[in-house]
Amino acid sequence: LSAVMAIQIWILFTFVRGAEFDLSDDNSDFVYTWKCPRDKVECDNKADLTAAGWVMFGILMASHLLKDLVNGFKMIVLSAKEGYQP
Repeated sequence: LSAVMAIQIWILFTFVRGAEFDLSDDNSDFVYTWKCPRDKVECDNKADLTAAGWVMFGILMASHLLKDLVNGFKMIVLSAKEGYQP
């Protein structure tokens, strides 16, 4: 089992778990994140953003943008060389 396959299975598992439709669950993505109890004046934000979610976001963004960054860097390096004929 390679590292890429393990990351893909982890991301798939997270999306499948987040897609379960249970409105009675407080951690469900289909309900409002703000809870306003009747006996309080203030409302509470119950958003369940975790470090694992941010790590997953970083991996997806880095894997998506890395190709463009590498190609841009190569373009800058090759444009500075003399005698380069495309």
